[in-house]
Amino acid sequence: MQNKDGISVYDTKVCYQNRTWERYEYETILKKVVNSYFTNNKQKEKFLKVISINQHKDDTFKTVRAVCAIGQIFCKDLKERNNWDKRMFSTINGISFPDNWDNLSEEEKRTRLDKVKQALGKNIE
Repeated sequence: MQNKDGISVYDTKVCYQNRTWERYEYETILKKVVNSYFTNNKQKEKFLKVISINQHKDDTFKTVRAVCAIGQIFCKDLKERNNWDKRMFSTINGISFPDNWDNLSEEEKRTRLDKVKQALGKNIE
């Protein structure tokens, strides 16, 4: 895991032999990172709750939404949160951002990213 400056702040490894029991992709590694990285139990509980939202295995939209929610805790300001969400949404095939994305205000980016998040939620629930 890296911070916003690209500096490694946590490193872990999980060896998968058979992942069929996981409710969603990377469940084990996400839980291991949260449990090992955070010392504050309240933060741990908040992260684990966000992670456990995702109840369906291999559901990309729910996984991306869960990781976006984690970004709300990791990120210190609106710009960082917007960049986090954009990176997460960019992992979904077929999602692209307008050419003028970098010229938009951070507030406008947040509005648009929230709309994407809502649209993903409607399609999966």
